[in-house]
Formats: sequence, structure tokens, C-alpha cells
Amino acid sequence: MEVQSIFISQIVADVVLCLAILFLLLRMGRTVNKTKSPVIDQKSLLQFQQLLTESRGDADRLFSTLDESYRKFHELAMSLEVQEGRLRALVEKINRQTEKFEIAEHVRDEQSPEKKYGHILKLLEEGLPLEEIAEQTGITSGEILLIDDLEKAKKGNVKPVSDLS
Repeated sequence: MEVQSIFISQIVADVVLCLAILFLLLRMGRTVNKTKSPVIDQKSLLQFQQLLTESRGDADRLFSTLDESYRKFHELAMSLEVQEGRLRALVEKINRQTEKFEIAEHVRDEQSPEKKYGHILKLLEEGLPLEEIAEQTGITSGEILLIDDLEKAKKGNVKPVSDLS
């Protein structure tokens, strides 16, 4: 019987609790019904409408500014892409020139002076300009002229500079 008495006491407690909750809900419902809704006068309504209009104008200006900023950002990005392309082309050109120079320097370093000078004399006989010979061989134009003068002096065509004094 003990279980039965516990069960009955539990049911009684649940009923009392439900009644208390209903009482509180009814009491709160009366309190809510007694409060009046706020009265909105014409002046407050006009101020609210004015604030709403100003907010819409500000929002429109914000969106137009954002659109303008996006457009400028897009133009800047495109300009940067163009400049990046130019820089890549310049870097590629520099790399090619460096490779040419390294090859010419390597060839120049590997050749014996006789072969190098013979090659220079051959290019001079072919009529190539000094600048082009200098670029191909990696030797200055002054040195090329000196080699040419020495060769002419060796053949007897021109007096060496040392004999002129």
C-alpha cells in the first residue's frame, strides 16, 4: 500500500501545481489587458516618417558610394593586371638578355686569345658594326679597335702607336 499512497500523493501535488499555474496565468492576463497601448500622436508620426525618409536617402548614398568604390577598385585591378603583364614581359626580356650575355661570356672565356681575336677580325672583315661585334663577343669597342690596329700593325699596314713618338 505504500506505493499506492505515494502515487496518490503525487497526483494530488500535480493537480495543485496545475491550479497554481492557471491562477498565475489568469492574473497576468488581467494585468496585460489593463495596460493601454501607447498613443502615437501626429507629431511623433511625422518625425518617424522624416527619419525613415532620411534613412532611405542615406542608404541610397551608401549604395551609390559602394558602387563607385567597386568600379574604381575594378579599374585599379585591371590596371594592375596590365602592369603585371608588362613587368612579366620585361623580366622575360631581361632573362633572355642575361642568357645571351652568359652564353657570350662563356664562349669568350673558353676561347683562346688567338681564336677570339681571329673571330673578331673575321667579323670586322665582314663589315659588321663595332657595337654588334661588341655585343656578340662581349668585348668593348675600344678593345676591338685595338685588336684591329694591332693586326694592321702586324701586317705592316699601319705604324704601331709606340713608333709614332
